Amino acid sequence: LAGAGVSFSLLGIQTARRNLSGLEFASGIPATVGGAVFMNAGANGRETCEALHEVSYVHADGRIQTFSRPELQFSYRHSPFQKMSGVIVSVLFRLVSQEGARLKQLQIVEHRMQTQPLREKSAGCIFRNPEGGMSAGALIDRCGLKGVQIGGAKVSEIHANFIVNVGGASSRDVEELISLIQSRVQERTGVFLRPEVRVIDGSL
Repeated sequence: LAGAGVSFSLLGIQTARRNLSGLEFASGIPATVGGAVFMNAGANGRETCEALHEVSYVHADGRIQTFSRPELQFSYRHSPFQKMSGVIVSVLFRLVSQEGARLKQLQIVEHRMQTQPLREKSAGCIFRNPEGGMSAGALIDRCGLKGVQIGGAKVSEIHANFIVNVGGASSRDVEELISLIQSRVQERTGVFLRPEVRVIDGSL
């Protein structure tokens, strides 16, 4: 059982240290537990919903409700909570005791350190991967956008689907860079990239 405000990455590390398998993929994902459930965060072929057992939720009118996993329909970066008015308060995960969990988690972190800008400030992957084609990162890289910068926001040189804050980036910098990437990729490949991040009170 974890509170919604707990670091999802830290939870993945702590559970793996106890040889509990199911959340190894969470290591390195910049999210809270509640945010990971809300967005159905995933990596390495795994998604948050796969380890989910129950979610405690407070509705806008103050009602407290516990949802079991079968009651909730998830899909790629989508959860039913995105259409609800309220807040996730805690999550119960169903994990499996497994001796190799810690090693698996360390291997995932090592791979991410080599392929993602984990040492820089970012919100994780910016765009959803299009269905049945190249990944968003590959499309952005193909369009020569690695290193493109607006204000303090920059397309990562390590992984093109990350926008990193190189110093003093504003939300406007990030939104303008997202729009630039979308227009450039659509112009050159015909693919419109849908944001994976959610912009509060924004137009994306």
